[in-house]
Amino acid sequence: MVMAEIIDRYKALGVQLWADDGQLRFRAPAGVLNEQRVAELRSYKEALIKHLQEPEQSTVQADPFNRYMPFPLTDIQAAYLIGRKDDYALGGVGCHGYVELSMPVMDKARLEKAWHLLINRHDMLRAVVFAQGYQQVRSEITLPSLPMQDVRGANPVQVQAAIQQVREELSNRQYIPDQWPLYELFLTTIDDTSILHVSIDMLIADFVSINIILAELNHFYHQPERPLPKLDITYRDLLLYQQARQKQPAVKARKERDRQYWLARIDQMPEAPALPLADRQVDMQKAAFERHPFWLEQNKWTALCRQAGKKKITPASAVLGAFAEVIGLWSGQPDFCINITILNRPDLHPQINRIIGDFTEVNVLQVSPAAGSTYAERIQALQQRLWLDMEHRSFSGIEVLRELRRRRNKSVIIPVVYTSTIGAGTVVPKEGELMRNARLTYGITQTPQVWIDCQVSEQAGELHLNWDVRRGIFPEGMIEEAFTFFKHLLAEMVADEQVWRNQTPLTPPASAGQRYAAEFYKENCL
Repeated sequence: MVMAEIIDRYKALGVQLWADDGQLRFRAPAGVLNEQRVAELRSYKEALIKHLQEPEQSTVQADPFNRYMPFPLTDIQAAYLIGRKDDYALGGVGCHGYVELSMPVMDKARLEKAWHLLINRHDMLRAVVFAQGYQQVRSEITLPSLPMQDVRGANPVQVQAAIQQVREELSNRQYIPDQWPLYELFLTTIDDTSILHVSIDMLIADFVSINIILAELNHFYHQPERPLPKLDITYRDLLLYQQARQKQPAVKARKERDRQYWLARIDQMPEAPALPLADRQVDMQKAAFERHPFWLEQNKWTALCRQAGKKKITPASAVLGAFAEVIGLWSGQPDFCINITILNRPDLHPQINRIIGDFTEVNVLQVSPAAGSTYAERIQALQQRLWLDMEHRSFSGIEVLRELRRRRNKSVIIPVVYTSTIGAGTVVPKEGELMRNARLTYGITQTPQVWIDCQVSEQAGELHLNWDVRRGIFPEGMIEEAFTFFKHLLAEMVADEQVWRNQTPLTPPASAGQRYAAEFYKENCL
């Protein structure tokens, strides 16, 4: 058994392993380390300690000679590339991220120089992606200028119009994958503030990568005289190593085990939630997304974590359970699947968390509540299902979807997505930590073949949530009502212990359909 595989698998469950003074130490969410998992860790204890004490002996090898040669896409990159085409349902849009950061006035020339240093440092900021299924880092580029608008002295209406114009253009940008660059920066300066607009195609970067970009841009702007540590490996090196490792006997055996786990379930797996749609032809419209934000203050989030912990539910599972509950309310049936985004950066090299690239995976999570179950019991069951799935994730969610399509002889998409960094070892920095004295004032993501993307993170001890929703999909007012119910449910999970013990945690609005009146909620009886 490859020790990195074991560590990677437990990391996905939220378990942190390390060696200390010859002992194997761990930190784990309540309920994760059952007897079977403890027994497994004990059986590999000595090998794990040895591996953890010698991380520098990674077998990932830098290959500078072939640095600019083409290399394959990951499963998720390939899915993003195909899904963005106009001839696919709910396509016509790339996987794209856009943020605005407000900060003290920045010097354009200095910021442009910092941006150029960053582009030269990271290979994937010089990469393009080809429809034939490969990507390539360009060996020669012409560094882009930093466009800017200076609206100092303008009235508030003019300022907002100027900001909105850039926002409309960059937040809906459709990049051509094989044309560099796959990102843009724009600087707006008003009287005492600069706004940095950042647009990027997520084919070349994941959530962690955006944090790296902003943190290192800040470093090169404020401390250009202090070079960052040289990067010893590239995204290409890591990806090719991961693909080569698939040929190892132990890894192949695990992949086959995981494949059998999914194949045994796949014929009984439901598909997407049957949410009401406003227009069946909506995929023919121009794609645009809108954001619905919410946060829980630190004291309330701490209280929610405490409530969940009493029931051996992790904070991440508590929020996931609330989201699944709301989606189920508006769904035409209680059983459905949602996609769980996994931010997967396995411990293959000490610098892996400094590398820009897309390390994203997905898990197809089945939501099948048991009849007569309480709200807490449904969340516990969903948590156990996710943990079990994560132990079998070498057969990826993209492969699961391919098999669903093959067996059912039709297109199968799961357009409801849940993305959480809670407990994933990825901390969202506090306000001002990525760029000095900066605050996030606007953000939006868009993804092909997605209706709703629920994004959850911890920031400065608070719980921050967004629903990024594709416009025109749902009946007018439905998302607003569902999101309001979601916020109310989370608040009641903090304030009222009884909510967890009820079968029906809150009385749903009339538009939520008939789920709560359905037979599903009847008590089991003779």
